[in-house]
Amino acid sequence: MHFSTEDLPEADRVAFVRDVVGRQMLRLELEPISKGPFRVNARMQAFHDLEVLHAACPAVRVRRTTQLASDGNDNLIFQWTNSPGHYAHLGREFSLSPGDAVLLSSADPFSITVPSNYKLVTASIARERLSGFLSDSDGCLGRAIPAKIPELGLLLGYLDLLPNSIPMAGSSSQQLAIDHVCDLLALALGATGNAARTARRRGLRAAKLMAVKNSIRESRASSRLSLRDIAARHGVTERYIQMLFEGEGTTYSEFVCEERLQNARRMLVSPQRSDRKIADIAYACGFGDISYFNRKFRTRFGASPREFRR
Repeated sequence: MHFSTEDLPEADRVAFVRDVVGRQMLRLELEPISKGPFRVNARMQAFHDLEVLHAACPAVRVRRTTQLASDGNDNLIFQWTNSPGHYAHLGREFSLSPGDAVLLSSADPFSITVPSNYKLVTASIARERLSGFLSDSDGCLGRAIPAKIPELGLLLGYLDLLPNSIPMAGSSSQQLAIDHVCDLLALALGATGNAARTARRRGLRAAKLMAVKNSIRESRASSRLSLRDIAARHGVTERYIQMLFEGEGTTYSEFVCEERLQNARRMLVSPQRSDRKIADIAYACGFGDISYFNRKFRTRFGASPREFRR
């Protein structure tokens, strides 16, 4: 679900966000605390036992009141913002610096005050799913997860790419993705022992592979894209990236070629590019050799680029 206050008359925005988005959907009391324009843009997606929200919000005070907290929802809520905020939860008050995150309990009241415009990422996870990854989930509540922790950055990257990476109808894929989120969050919270080893082998590897794949997609149009560059970008060795792809039964080179071929296929059937030469499309997709492109395209799609376009 995508939501934007730009789709609403300005006079109705605050009331709609407060009453419909806040009280009915998120089960929160939302109170704007700035006098500037009230703008909210949000992207929400629900999986089994996991709801993910990305939003850009104005300065606001958020409260999960005692009344709202009695609705039977005992999910654990991971929250990250890029602005400082003041929190009150479980009888404690604390502040977070920009980029820090925190774990909150939906079963208990809390209040959050963010005094400036900010970006927000939250993940609401069924308590029983996450508790199995932590030796003391209650002890992790209401304390800062510092921005500098590498696993936090990987978790944020995973949550950002998740909606486009996991099929909505793929139940097994969704369950595995939730395990990955729990793995990364457990590591960010300081998991140790068997839980940490499992998390590094599963969730950490999955997050790094997803990030590597996204970097390849962003750079696939360049014929100079190299394994060395991708490894340097992610601070790992070339062999490590090769091992990530081997775990999926493929190779780095095969993945790059497939991404370029799929991009070429889309361009060949696009009406907006019907006047472009096939050689130009091949070069635009990162292929430096036309003969190689033609051969790979025929092998992959069973027809030459010219036949496929026709």
